[in-house]
Amino acid sequence: MKKLVVALSTILFLSSVVFASGRYHGDIQFHTGGTSSEIYLHHNDGNDHLIEKKYDTKQIGFEIATWHMWDLNNCFSLGFVTDIYGGFGSLDSWSAGCIQDVFNNDVKHNSPISGGIFIGPAFGIQIWKLAKLSLGVGVVSNLSVVYDSNNFENFSESNTAFFASAGIGADLQLKLFPTSFFSPLIGYRCSIGIGGKCSAERKEKNKEKYSLKTESDLIFPKTGTLYFGFSFNW
Repeated sequence: MKKLVVALSTILFLSSVVFASGRYHGDIQFHTGGTSSEIYLHHNDGNDHLIEKKYDTKQIGFEIATWHMWDLNNCFSLGFVTDIYGGFGSLDSWSAGCIQDVFNNDVKHNSPISGGIFIGPAFGIQIWKLAKLSLGVGVVSNLSVVYDSNNFENFSESNTAFFASAGIGADLQLKLFPTSFFSPLIGYRCSIGIGGKCSAERKEKNKEKYSLKTESDLIFPKTGTLYFGFSFNW
């Protein structure tokens, strides 16, 4: 943690020096794409019973991101990135039929919903005026909601699980025509969670719902998002 604080402080100091020379540039980005993740839950139910569950999901994602960079020279730049993202839907594949089913059905009853924030330092390489390759590495905060039943009306009970974890992640992005006002882009972001908390809620028909909170070993070992979108630059 101390090394991370020192690294961030150094980056902020260098950024302020370069900013003083007037070589700052930033953007606001809008993304959409597909997310594939694996949620592993391992905890004790309080009765000395070990519970292990794994949720494999494919989701449709939407994001808003902003990159703020300071040019070190004509080729390299340094700064930071912030990304707010979310997704929904449980897909068996990336086929048009599966995606259409998610939008036509009630997501709350048959699909997970997830979201999070990614923030960290970033490094960029300018390829003339044609493209810019940027890499961000930082911390990630994830929140997911998983619905166990397909349709509550046809089941005697409905189970909802809430997962929260923090971890580390990376974002690799290629932006075309970065010096223009408008730029198309494509990127890939991945993350892994370290520990976390889980709370579950169960509701039976015509009865009061009850909740269970527990500490758990919760990770997102294979979370990855392939996205494309556009940015407005300044």
